[in-house]
Amino acid sequence: MPAPALDAKRTALLVMDCQPAILASLADSDGLLSRMEGAIADVRAHGGTVAYVRVAFTEQDWAAVPDTNKAFSAAAQHRVLHHEDPATAVHERLAPQDGDIVVRKVRFGVTASDRLCNPS
Repeated sequence: MPAPALDAKRTALLVMDCQPAILASLADSDGLLSRMEGAIADVRAHGGTVAYVRVAFTEQDWAAVPDTNKAFSAAAQHRVLHHEDPATAVHERLAPQDGDIVVRKVRFGVTASDRLCNPS
């Protein structure tokens, strides 16, 4: 059955955590990247929005991670996933284009201030 038509005004593709540092831990990252390339191309071809979310920390972000945060406390303790490290950039095969949205996350979930004030 063919996929339903995309309404560009109401369609966005959220590409999350597609960074070399994270993809390296996956068994079939090449397959995932291929599928993501296709999805991004489809959304762009129909005029939809592509938005990227990447995990990356500044010194201030690491300092704000509580020791009880099971997901990110080790990253903060060992100072990994620095926001300027090329391994935290969006994978080159999925490179953002002009007009795409790119934001950085430093925890799970999002608040309104994150969406508005936490650019890549």
